[in-house]
Parts: sequence; C-alpha cells; structure tokens
Amino acid sequence: MRRLVVALVVFALPAVAQAAQSISDDTGRTWQVSEQVERVMAAGAPAEILLYTLAPERMVGWNHMPTEAQRAYMPDELEPRAAIPSLPDLESDRYDAGILALKPQMIIDYGDVKQGYVDLSQAVSERTGLPYPLFSGRLVDIPRTYRTLGRVLGVPERAERLAQASQDILKRYKGALARDGAAPRLYLTISPDGMLPAFANESWGEVAAWLGAQNVMGSVDLEHYTPIAFEDIKAADPDAILALNPGFMETMKRDPRWRALRAVRDGHVYAAPRLPFDWASRPPSVNRLLGVVRTRYAVAGKPFDETFYDDVQTLFKELYHWDIDRAGIDALVQ
Repeated sequence: MRRLVVALVVFALPAVAQAAQSISDDTGRTWQVSEQVERVMAAGAPAEILLYTLAPERMVGWNHMPTEAQRAYMPDELEPRAAIPSLPDLESDRYDAGILALKPQMIIDYGDVKQGYVDLSQAVSERTGLPYPLFSGRLVDIPRTYRTLGRVLGVPERAERLAQASQDILKRYKGALARDGAAPRLYLTISPDGMLPAFANESWGEVAAWLGAQNVMGSVDLEHYTPIAFEDIKAADPDAILALNPGFMETMKRDPRWRALRAVRDGHVYAAPRLPFDWASRPPSVNRLLGVVRTRYAVAGKPFDETFYDDVQTLFKELYHWDIDRAGIDALVQ
C-alpha cells in the first residue's frame, strides 16, 4: 500500500473564511478550518450518521435520504430537508459545483482510512478549497472522534456526552461473550444467499471481535476476496450465524443445506434490527454501538435485563435524539 500523504494544507480562502483553528485527522494531516464551522457536509453514509448524532443542525444535507420508516425515529425539527444529489468524485470535478452550491465550510469523511479515500479527500480539497478530513471508523476511536469534531463544530458539551456514552458501552461489552465461557464461534454473512462472509477485520467482524467471539472465517485481504463455498461453512461448524442481509433468513428456510447446520437446527441464527439505522454494519458508523449490545445478548441467549434496556435507551437518546420505551425496543429487536 502506498504511503499515506502527510501534509499541512492551507487554502487561499477569502479573508472572511480564513481558518482560525486546526483539526488533525486520522491520516496524519492537519487542516485549517473556520473558527465558526456552521455548515458541514458528510462524504458518505457513515459520516452522515456520525454528524446526525453530533450536530444535525450543522449538516447541509443528506446524500442517503432517510426512509419514511427511519424518519419515524427522528424528531420533526431534525428531519432532513435538503438532498445532496452526488458525492465528490476523485477523477472529475463534475459534482464540485453542486457541492459548493450547498455552501459547506468543510467536508467530513468517516470509516476506513484507506489510500483511495485519502486520495479522494486530497483531490476534492485541492479543487474546491474545502478542508476534507478523514476519520477512522473503528469502534475504539469513536469517543476520540466525537471529542475532536465537537470542538471544531462548536458543540463540545454534546460531543463529551456522546464520547462518554460510547466509552461506557465499549468498556462494558469488551470481551463480554468470551467472559461467559468459551468464546463462541460465529459465522457472519452479509449476502442474501449467505455465501459472502464478513471477516474479522471488516466493520461488522469488528463488533464480534470486540465482544470476544471467534470469526470462523478469520481475516482476509479486503481488497481481494470472493464468496466462499457452502462446504467451507459446513466444515467450520459455527455455534451461531449472524445475518446482515435480512434476505438470508428466507434463504435459510428454503435451502435444506442450511437446515442441516448445527447452528440452524439449534435456532442460533440472528438478524440485526434495522431501524432507525442498521444495528450491524450498514452503513458502518456509530450505529454499530447498538449492534454491540444486541449481539452480546443474542449470541449468549441472555434474556433482556435492566442493563440491556438502559443501554439501548441511552444510545437512542444520545445518538438519535429519540426517547424509546421498552415496548418500542422489543418491537425493533423481534
């Protein structure tokens, strides 16, 4: 992999917009931004959810407009109004004018810190003059990212609440499945036919790893992998199967091969709740914190207790600005 670009980027912006504070991202770059950042754009779905949880009033729009079902969990005053038709392009400036028309003061990307995303942010920033920091989406980095962005976006108190809530969840559930006894062996699938796995070093695989579970498919070069054969899954004989794509649940019922697996016979197949944002990993953002809680209870066969409901309610209130009662939680996790 090519070396990440490390540079101090200073843009020739009009005097009124000249940067008065700096922000360092997870590529090693330092960006100069306005003292008052009141308009920010997300570079993709993971960043959209991150910004919605932290500073929804600062968002210039949404590229992935929430569905009617998702909007049912959004306060009226925070429902998206503006749509972003197209996201930045690495090779072309064809979408730049539309982005600049939204008048963002910066663009934020969140997720995998890969060279392709570094190249994209650098190219778009050079063309538009907008700071374009990229932050790691790893679970362990969530509290730090909240605190960093909270300072720049002028919402440090809210950022600290989110950082603390995230820290509490991550600390409480670190290794929780392994502490129950022998670490459960899981197969995670992301496709409706069940043949495309989530590996240990992917965003959803990270949730299982955080809980102390074993991924029966291990890790993989994420740039080069293909669907596996059913015989590989059969040979792995997982204790439980986690399905990211809800279509797999129908596949499992129709295909007799799946019904022959021990995990299926024993009823240890689980699909993640999907509202207001997927609790597993689509998109892989801070919504995965709910997946940490749910996966721990599902795989362990642990009845929902006070801790479960308290943690889910706290995450809904802090992340999604929404009060949810126990009946609402039960309806989502069925």
